[in-house]
Amino acid sequence: MLKLSTLTLVVGAFMLFVSAPSWANEHLSPEHHPERPIWAIADVWPWGYTDREMPQGLLVRLTEHLMARTGIDAQVIVRPYVRTLKGLNEGSIDLAYAFTNPASAPDLINLGTIVNSATLLTTLSDPGSPAPMLDHFYGRPVGYIRGTYYGEEFEQAEQIIKVPAEDAAQVMLLLARGRVDAVVTTEQAIFYGAPRLGIPAERLNSSVLRASQTGYLYGSPHSDFRDQFANIAQSLDALHLNGELERLFQPPGSALAP
Repeated sequence: MLKLSTLTLVVGAFMLFVSAPSWANEHLSPEHHPERPIWAIADVWPWGYTDREMPQGLLVRLTEHLMARTGIDAQVIVRPYVRTLKGLNEGSIDLAYAFTNPASAPDLINLGTIVNSATLLTTLSDPGSPAPMLDHFYGRPVGYIRGTYYGEEFEQAEQIIKVPAEDAAQVMLLLARGRVDAVVTTEQAIFYGAPRLGIPAERLNSSVLRASQTGYLYGSPHSDFRDQFANIAQSLDALHLNGELERLFQPPGSALAP
């Protein structure tokens, strides 16, 4: 059983000394050609979401930070994960974050790694219960976030009843209410979702389904702003080299946390 306190999560709190970026939630068609690059955040809590009509979330904070470092004035939007990938491939979105999925992003321009996250299979059980295995849930409902790639083991597990949810908050709610017997999520979804729903850490029983699920910042090969991609990639590299990205992605209470 994995303890909640040991999970790696993305948390950042930092000051920006530049003007706030322009935010939007509107639909953008493939024919839309803005004067500024469009930087999309997938509407998957806790990575990105809208609160009081303002984008919030872990990747929203990172985007602000990268925009401040590069001086790039982008139009930042929050939209569903599937539409984000579709927009990248079509060229209606210039930049976006996504977990690796060989089927959905074959031609995208990889600008660098954002996070390495474990994929967990989690159920609610009493302390001391055996770790869950995917084959334990054949014929039973298992929740997951729609459009997210969790590796081939989950993709090929046709014996389980896969129940899609729109975001991490919803999939954790399904688990808490007993609508599904287990969930497959990134570790960040577990870390953020359980406390919000009042689920005690000792009831979370998790096993690692995929040890490393890598999230990248991608650029669209059809973007009119490809000349700015190198600047963004260099700034992302700098965050890795000086340890700043790791500090932003550190759990609260850690000695490395800001």
